[in-house]
Amino acid sequence: MDFSLIIPAFIAGLLTFLAPCTLPLVPGYLGFISGVSLKDLGDPEKAKQTRWKIFLNGLFFVIGFSLVFTLLGTLAGLGGQALFPYRIWLS
Repeated sequence: MDFSLIIPAFIAGLLTFLAPCTLPLVPGYLGFISGVSLKDLGDPEKAKQTRWKIFLNGLFFVIGFSLVFTLLGTLAGLGGQALFPYRIWLS
Protein backbone atom coordinates (compact mmCIF):
# COMPACT_ATOMS: atom_id res chain seq x y z
CA MET A 1 0.00 0.00 0.00
CA ASP A 2 1.30 3.42 -0.93
CA PHE A 3 1.03 5.73 2.09
CA SER A 4 2.46 8.72 0.26
CA LEU A 5 -1.01 9.67 -0.98
CA ILE A 6 -2.68 9.92 2.42
CA ILE A 7 -1.89 13.60 2.97
CA PRO A 8 -2.92 14.73 -0.55
CA ALA A 9 -6.14 12.70 -0.23
CA PHE A 10 -6.88 14.36 3.12
CA ILE A 11 -6.26 17.83 1.65
CA ALA A 12 -8.49 17.04 -1.34
CA GLY A 13 -11.26 15.86 0.99
CA LEU A 14 -10.93 19.00 3.09
CA LEU A 15 -11.09 21.24 0.01
CA THR A 16 -14.13 19.32 -1.22
CA PHE A 17 -15.82 19.81 2.15
CA LEU A 18 -15.08 23.54 2.05
CA ALA A 19 -16.27 23.96 -1.55
CA PRO A 20 -18.98 26.60 -2.10
CA CYS A 21 -21.50 23.96 -3.19
CA THR A 22 -21.14 21.74 -0.09
CA LEU A 23 -20.30 24.15 2.74
CA PRO A 24 -23.84 25.64 2.91
CA LEU A 25 -25.20 22.11 3.50
CA VAL A 26 -23.17 21.61 6.70
CA PRO A 27 -25.50 23.41 9.16
CA GLY A 28 -28.51 21.46 7.90
CA TYR A 29 -26.56 18.20 8.02
CA LEU A 30 -25.39 18.84 11.57
CA GLY A 31 -28.89 19.78 12.66
CA PHE A 32 -30.35 16.67 11.05
CA ILE A 33 -27.75 14.23 12.33
CA SER A 34 -27.80 15.59 15.87
CA GLY A 35 -31.53 15.19 16.33
CA VAL A 36 -31.52 17.71 19.18
CA SER A 37 -32.63 21.28 19.57
CA LEU A 38 -30.66 24.31 20.71
CA LYS A 39 -32.87 24.35 23.79
CA ASP A 40 -31.53 20.92 24.79
CA LEU A 41 -27.93 22.07 24.26
CA GLY A 42 -28.50 25.13 26.44
CA ASP A 43 -29.93 23.11 29.33
CA PRO A 44 -27.01 22.28 31.69
CA GLU A 45 -28.77 19.15 32.95
CA LYS A 46 -29.22 17.71 29.46
CA ALA A 47 -26.05 19.07 27.83
CA LYS A 48 -23.79 16.08 28.52
CA GLN A 49 -26.40 13.55 27.43
CA THR A 50 -27.17 15.65 24.35
CA ARG A 51 -23.49 15.87 23.34
CA TRP A 52 -23.15 12.10 23.75
CA LYS A 53 -26.22 11.59 21.53
CA ILE A 54 -24.75 13.85 18.84
CA PHE A 55 -21.45 11.96 19.00
CA LEU A 56 -23.14 8.56 18.66
CA ASN A 57 -25.37 9.73 15.80
CA GLY A 58 -22.34 11.06 13.93
CA LEU A 59 -20.30 7.93 14.62
CA PHE A 60 -23.03 5.59 13.40
CA PHE A 61 -23.58 7.77 10.33
CA VAL A 62 -19.90 7.57 9.41
CA ILE A 63 -19.79 3.81 10.04
CA GLY A 64 -22.90 3.21 7.94
CA PHE A 65 -21.71 5.50 5.16
CA SER A 66 -18.31 3.78 5.11
CA LEU A 67 -19.82 0.29 5.05
CA VAL A 68 -22.17 1.10 2.19
CA PHE A 69 -19.49 2.66 0.01
CA THR A 70 -16.96 -0.06 0.84
CA LEU A 71 -19.52 -2.66 -0.19
CA LEU A 72 -20.38 -0.79 -3.40
CA GLY A 73 -16.69 -0.38 -4.25
CA THR A 74 -16.06 -4.08 -3.63
CA LEU A 75 -18.99 -5.07 -5.84
CA ALA A 76 -17.81 -2.73 -8.60
CA GLY A 77 -14.31 -4.22 -8.37
CA LEU A 78 -15.65 -7.75 -8.55
CA GLY A 79 -17.81 -6.79 -11.54
CA GLY A 80 -14.81 -5.30 -13.30
CA GLN A 81 -12.75 -8.37 -12.52
CA ALA A 82 -15.48 -10.62 -13.96
CA LEU A 83 -15.46 -8.56 -17.17
CA PHE A 84 -11.66 -8.50 -17.45
CA PRO A 85 -11.43 -11.50 -19.85
CA TYR A 86 -13.78 -9.66 -22.24
CA ARG A 87 -11.91 -6.33 -22.17
CA ILE A 88 -10.87 -6.52 -25.83
CA TRP A 89 -14.41 -7.17 -27.00
CA LEU A 90 -15.83 -4.49 -24.70
CA SER A 91 -13.38 -1.85 -25.86
